[in-house]
Amino acid sequence: MVGERWEEAKRRAWERLVEDLEIGYLDDDIYDILKMFFQLPYAFTKSSCSGRITAVDARFPWSRDGTIVFKVHRTITLDELHDIMKKPVLRRLWLNVQGPIFHVMAKDLDSAMRVLRLAREAGFKHSGILVANEEGWLVELTTGVRANLLLKDGNKELMIANESTLNAINEVLLEGKRRLEALRRALAEEAGGGAEPPEAG
Repeated sequence: MVGERWEEAKRRAWERLVEDLEIGYLDDDIYDILKMFFQLPYAFTKSSCSGRITAVDARFPWSRDGTIVFKVHRTITLDELHDIMKKPVLRRLWLNVQGPIFHVMAKDLDSAMRVLRLAREAGFKHSGILVANEEGWLVELTTGVRANLLLKDGNKELMIANESTLNAINEVLLEGKRRLEALRRALAEEAGGGAEPPEAG
């Protein structure tokens, strides 16, 4: 997508981002990163997550029909881990730790490759182009940082909730946050002096 159609799509995406920020839906710790993507003349974000810890009642950790029983975008405490372990379970209780992820719409193939190079140099090694459509080239930026821990099978506990377990969980999340900081620095250099994001209507 080029010209007016591209700019309109970017403007609408920025309006949605601002609205999400106002209602508290947006991960506000990556607002500056999202804004820098919008400052680039060749890209904007569609969706994003700064990294999170979730507990899911599901057969598999990736099951779409699972029930999320806990979710935060920060490290957790031992008390929170104990509370998670106490939750009643219908299937299996999984604790999933996921690093940051961004879906970026690039203007054309050259732009998509530019986004990919920037992201991979910042440690988002598992990034790639997902699809090309009328809006442009959709690029997924991921780090590969993740952990899936089986806490309970039904109500049978399979993991001990102690300081060692807690530290391992939080270390995975913090590794993703370190990659996020590297992306922040790379974008600041790339977007330095760039135009402001399109104004919301």
